[in-house]
Amino acid sequence: MALLELKNVNKYFYENNKEKYILKNINVRFPKKGLFAIEGKSGSGKSTLLNLISLIEKPSSGKILFNGIDILKFSEKKKSNYRNKAIGLVFQNYNLLDEETALYNVMLPLLLNGVKRKNAINEANQCFDSIGLSNEIRNKKCKDLSGGEKQRIGILRAVINKPYILLCDEPTGALDSVNSEMIMKLLKSITKNTLVIMVTHNHDLADKYADVIMTVKDSRLIYPEFKTQSEKISARFGNRFNNNNWNNEIIKNNLLKRKKRNIINLISLTFSIWISLLAFGFSNGAKVSIEIESNRQFDKGNFSLYKSYSQSIDGSGLKLTKTAKLSDIEINNLNKYLDKFQIKNNISALFSQNYLKYKSLKKDSINFVPIYNLYEKYTQYTNKSIEEINDYKSVIVNKKLSTLINNSKRVNFVSSYVYNYPTQNKLKPYISDYFVFDVELQIVDVVDEMAFLNVPTIYYSYELMEGYLNCIYLNNLSNYEKYNISWKDIFNVADSNEEINSYSHYLFLKDMDDLKDVSDIILKLPSPYKIDSNYLIKKNTLFDLIKASSFGINLFIYICVISSALLLFIISFSNYSQDKKQIAVLRSLGGSNEQIHEIYFLENFIISFIALLFGLVLSLATIKPINLLLYKLTNLNNLINFKNFTFLQKPYLLIVMLFILIILIVYFSSLVPTLLKKNKSIKKELSFE
Repeated sequence: MALLELKNVNKYFYENNKEKYILKNINVRFPKKGLFAIEGKSGSGKSTLLNLISLIEKPSSGKILFNGIDILKFSEKKKSNYRNKAIGLVFQNYNLLDEETALYNVMLPLLLNGVKRKNAINEANQCFDSIGLSNEIRNKKCKDLSGGEKQRIGILRAVINKPYILLCDEPTGALDSVNSEMIMKLLKSITKNTLVIMVTHNHDLADKYADVIMTVKDSRLIYPEFKTQSEKISARFGNRFNNNNWNNEIIKNNLLKRKKRNIINLISLTFSIWISLLAFGFSNGAKVSIEIESNRQFDKGNFSLYKSYSQSIDGSGLKLTKTAKLSDIEINNLNKYLDKFQIKNNISALFSQNYLKYKSLKKDSINFVPIYNLYEKYTQYTNKSIEEINDYKSVIVNKKLSTLINNSKRVNFVSSYVYNYPTQNKLKPYISDYFVFDVELQIVDVVDEMAFLNVPTIYYSYELMEGYLNCIYLNNLSNYEKYNISWKDIFNVADSNEEINSYSHYLFLKDMDDLKDVSDIILKLPSPYKIDSNYLIKKNTLFDLIKASSFGINLFIYICVISSALLLFIISFSNYSQDKKQIAVLRSLGGSNEQIHEIYFLENFIISFIALLFGLVLSLATIKPINLLLYKLTNLNNLINFKNFTFLQKPYLLIVMLFILIILIVYFSSLVPTLLKKNKSIKKELSFE
């Protein structure tokens, strides 16, 4: 059995729908050693024959047997192993990695085969010693070597894995006579244990050194008879050992030669990661900030209870929503829902038409809000103690009102209301009484509240104001009814649909710790009954704004992730295109698709990992000034909050998830170009300059 056999091998292409042969019916058997020279005119198919044996090109038909096995049926992985272990390639134009040292180029096939770096260096140095190349040459970059030196490096690279077949494509074509003789002597020495097949135009050298001279003529291979051994070798192409640092030099030089582009890519990725982190921080921090900020409302324990129903408007198809005050029977029926509240009459109608006087200032429509048990609520809210409040004129105001009156401790508040009581007398259908509240209020203290939707507000004691109203009478109505009716009593006398009742009751939360349960109570409350409050309106409005913002922010995060993936894909594709010859050289040496993918995966990963670090540092460095700016715009503190980069309530999980996401994006963005280019012709890629 021959070491190498070609059976009925043809290579052709179509021209004007006709087959045009480059090689036709090639049948030849090579022994396991010897120097075989192939001659022929330029373009006759000599180099194509070597490319077919090395699987750099595919034949149109036929079989190529190595050690009796048809190598054309090999998988891609096995083909790579065949190129790495069974054959060595020597090119006319060298096809070295010019940016790497001579030493690295020679030991590269060993590294691709999984040999440890230390062992690979030792074997490479032995090869250098065997032909007397100096240490100076070993450590030079190949781009700085002479032609003769490059060709010797190419031969050393081809034989270092101790291949069974050495394929040489015009190894002396670019050399002078002295270097040509040197190379031929080196090749001849190799034939003692190796089959060397050499393409050449130099008949004199072929005649001097070759054991057999073959000629390609008219697409056919012509050769004299020669003997081949029938001995079968024990060639194996199993899995290679892993060598995790075989590509360090290539990655380093790739990063350096694309330095400017990589810096731009690094800045772009850092910006995307920074923006994504800030957006995520906003998504987390805004919820916490609103939850904290919404509790900075002094009247957060105040609620309104009413019933709401729809009434059709005749002939229009429209419905009118009306509200009304609940009856005592209805309130008793709802007692299981309302046991956490003090239920009181809504007296706000008496103070709805108001204005504030301070020196020359007159301010209309001041928010005049009752607080049940004002003293206790104040101490809970501020953690401060003040003198007991025993006078309805003693009030607490918010900062907005205090600023309005230049932090004065006294202010005049005026309010008026007209109550019309219906009678059965046609001559006098209504009895009117006038409520006038014109007092100088004593400001006990100022509370700091959430700025969102905040208005100047005065907080008064509901109990003390109710006591005051109990002492003031509706004189005209009292005379008409023949008994005293106070302004406190009128809320019980008036119908539920009268304006004075504000169509609702006040609900004052007994214990502020129960505030967290109010939302559930509202959800469970049967129709048509409703509970509402300024606190909930402000809080829900803020959350709605954040929800709308979060949608946009999440969309922006997705765009950043997709943009980063697209950018990395473009980087990978561009790098592959720029390095197509380098990739072809690696493939010709038996580099697998996985090993080539590893180079560009690691190259992009290094850039992405540095961008992640920069993004994290930049986020931490800018969070304070950005939060300060947002506070000036929104009056909300810490809108961006990473909370130890917490994700799913686990500290630092966000960084881990980002790291995993980057690995996945980098892996697939560098894998796609590998898959797109894995079937590219090695021959065409090698010719790329």
